[in-house]
Parts: sequence; structure tokens; C-alpha cells
Amino acid sequence: MAIRSVVLRDGKGELGIGSGVVADSDPAREYDECRLKARFLVKGRESFRLLETLRWENGGFFLLERHLERLRDSAAYFGFLFEEEKVRAALRKEAQRLEREGGEHRVRLLLSPGGGVSLTSRAIGKNEVREPVRITIHPERVSSADRFLYHKTTRRGFFDRAYERARKEGFDECVFVNERGELTEGSRTNLFLEDPETGKLLTPPVSSGLLAGTLRAELLQSGRAVERALTPDDLKKARRIYVGNSVRGLLRAVVEA
Repeated sequence: MAIRSVVLRDGKGELGIGSGVVADSDPAREYDECRLKARFLVKGRESFRLLETLRWENGGFFLLERHLERLRDSAAYFGFLFEEEKVRAALRKEAQRLEREGGEHRVRLLLSPGGGVSLTSRAIGKNEVREPVRITIHPERVSSADRFLYHKTTRRGFFDRAYERARKEGFDECVFVNERGELTEGSRTNLFLEDPETGKLLTPPVSSGLLAGTLRAELLQSGRAVERALTPDDLKKARRIYVGNSVRGLLRAVVEA
């Protein structure tokens, strides 16, 4: 048995743990020893749920299929149970309620590891979003090796702290830079720069370390946006700067020191 060695195969892992059992061994103590040897693999694991934030408007969820596709992919990556019909049924029930209320709403969908689904929503105020969005560069760099940057989960402590810091300093949003000096995304939005030569919207590639937003995916598929590695210097050269997500839409932004 390969003690304390993790073997990965076909998306599954196996960890071999054992102890030296002799005639006078205490089974309970031997078992505790095995648990101690395995502790390195599970120590410090933070529980989390998968998260999708959708916009309800005009009788439907904006970019619903893109949200479900992203949720399905993240569930497969983390080994969460994803029962699509169960998720759709919960959304249909919420849609019926929102239809009676009318207006536009921000809907938050959470998926637990065991497949549990919960929904909450709130109305979107008419003056809730203002332009231009005042953005600043967050001083702490992110690592493109952090797998949680690529999935939307409830592990949002870093993003929330960065956002609150920006708000306290008088900004509306902050954008991040990775270990290579590349721009990535905002705390709640994807980033887009208008190319002064082509007029296309340039957005950092996912490999820079960011969440593949549903609005971003829509703009890429339509050809309005293209991926390109960007740096803070590109913010100065851009004809226009935008930030956006599927709830807020695409918003003009300005960089303030």
C-alpha cells in the first residue's frame, strides 16, 4: 500500500492509509493514527456551494441556458450532484412568483454538494446602477493557479473584502491583476476594453485567472468581443472601458487613481 500517496485516475482519487498492527495493538488508537495520517488531505477544507446570479426581466431569466451550462460544468468539476430538472423546477417556481410581482429582479441560486437547490431574489432598483462606474486596481495580486477563480462559488471572501475596500475609498468596483501582471476581472464584473483600432471589445482570456461570465460568453460568441491578454497600461490606451455581468449589463467605466 502506498502510504499517504494520492493516486488520481479518470477523475477520481484514492489515498492509501495504514498503520503497523501487532498482537497487542489497540484498534481504536490504530484507527486514530490512520485518521491523523489522512488529515493533511482534508485539513482546512472550507465548505462551499456553487452560485449563479441571474436577472429576471420581461417574463424570463436572462441568459438562462448559459448559467445552467456553467453550473453543470462546475458541478462536474467539484463532484457536486447536479439534477438539472430539479434546478429548472425551482427556477420555474420562482418565475411564477416573480411574474406576479412584476419588475426586474436579481435571483441568487445556490447548489449544495448533495444537489440541494435554494433561491433568493430581490428587486433591482431603477437607480441602482449608475454610469460611469468608477474603478480602481486592487493592490493585492491574484494567482492564475487558484482554481476557485474559474468557478462561481460562495467562497467569495477575497472578492467581498476587495469590493468593500474599493467602496470605502470612493470607488464602485475594483479590478485585479495576476502574478504575471495581466488584468483579470472585477470583483463582481468582467472587464472589457474597446480597441482603438478595430472597435472590438477586448477581454482577458480565462487562462489569466477569471470567471467566464455569461454576458462575456454572449459577447464573445456574437463577435463583439475577443480575448486578449491585457495589462494595466492597456487601460490608458483603450478608447472606452466597460465592466459588466448578466445582471447589470455592459456599463461604461473610468479608472480613477
